[in-house]
Amino acid sequence: MRTVNYLFMLTAVLCCLFVMSSCQSDDDDSSGDGQSQIDDQAEQSGCLESKAGGVSLETIHLEYAYGTLYVEHLYTCRNCVFTFDGDYSVEDGAIKIVEGNSEDEAAFCMCFYNVNYVISDVPAEKYKLSILTKDINGEIDALLEEEVDFTNLYIYDFEIGEHECG
Repeated sequence: MRTVNYLFMLTAVLCCLFVMSSCQSDDDDSSGDGQSQIDDQAEQSGCLESKAGGVSLETIHLEYAYGTLYVEHLYTCRNCVFTFDGDYSVEDGAIKIVEGNSEDEAAFCMCFYNVNYVISDVPAEKYKLSILTKDINGEIDALLEEEVDFTNLYIYDFEIGEHECG
């Protein structure tokens, strides 16, 4: 009887291990391009008014804490029907972020937006950070390429430049 119980327990444990090993996490790269979706905690403002004179300073603010990178992209100029969508990868000393629009349609107007998002599971290392933007036509442009060191400095502010939007 003891042998039967032992075999039953062994079979149950092996079945559990098999089921657990075949599950995939939500962070897996299902597209095969090395990119993962930006966390569901992404938020965006509505269409913002320009500052005095119709010109605003586009900036990117980064904060790093305990393996989590918080990104705040201020005054990014986008189409009026913009809905934030983004992908990222963290590998080989590089963080690559592609900010895009999940909408396939466009309006005949542009406005400023603020976008905030979170990237988890970022080890405390030095990185080459690349932030790219993808327009409504799928064309990708480099917005920012900088060296960041999350072992020493945890807050960064990058000025992209002043520009009009419209």
